[in-house]
Amino acid sequence: MTARRPHSLALLIASVIPALTVIWTVDVITPVIVGTGVIVTLASSVERFRIPWWRVGAVTAVAAVMSVTSFLYARPEGLVYAHWGLVTITDGSFPVAFAAFTRILAIAIPATLVATLIEPHEFIATTVVRRVIPQRAALASLIALRLVPVIISDLAETRVARRAAGLSTRFGSLVVTTLVIAIRRAIRMSEIAEVRGFSQPDRVWSSYRQFSSRDWGLLVAVTSSGIAALAITALTGEWNSAL
Repeated sequence: MTARRPHSLALLIASVIPALTVIWTVDVITPVIVGTGVIVTLASSVERFRIPWWRVGAVTAVAAVMSVTSFLYARPEGLVYAHWGLVTITDGSFPVAFAAFTRILAIAIPATLVATLIEPHEFIATTVVRRVIPQRAALASLIALRLVPVIISDLAETRVARRAAGLSTRFGSLVVTTLVIAIRRAIRMSEIAEVRGFSQPDRVWSSYRQFSSRDWGLLVAVTSSGIAALAITALTGEWNSAL
């Protein structure tokens, strides 16, 4: 049976490749090539691939706001349009700001897409089987992730209950009550996990699976796009070292 999506660990590595690539040079070509390469590779590797447009829009807006800093405080170059204290807007501000904008997008958009595809259980199971982290720490992390929606629901229910009882619904009171509920639940879950043998060293993780040819192909394609981006940037003379 062939998996419908790449391995979670392969997806995580694929999202890190753009960050490792764009740190070498400040230009526009590198992030555009490596970002496009990663997105296309992900789309071709995942069946029924869907892009969360609202998340992409939010990331784009944040990238635009963050690039304003590069626009206002870029190194002076060419004609000066405005100068006030440390703020200087010159001809060099525009390419630097656009390069910063594309660099942020090249890192953030693949990470956003990967975040919707990663299975925490599979990723944690892989780290345990490969002895990257201890099993108890992995179980604690997995339980914590699974309980986040439950804790949010507890917070909403606590607010409604305290309001109905005529008690204070301030944030501090809600947090204390919800924290007590979460601690009691954690104690019960730890006792149940101990009884069911979750602490045994030879426990089988059903969600664990090895890398397939699709996973290795994803990593090779993403790494090749990063190398190609750096090579094209150097050959076209656009290399602008960031180190």
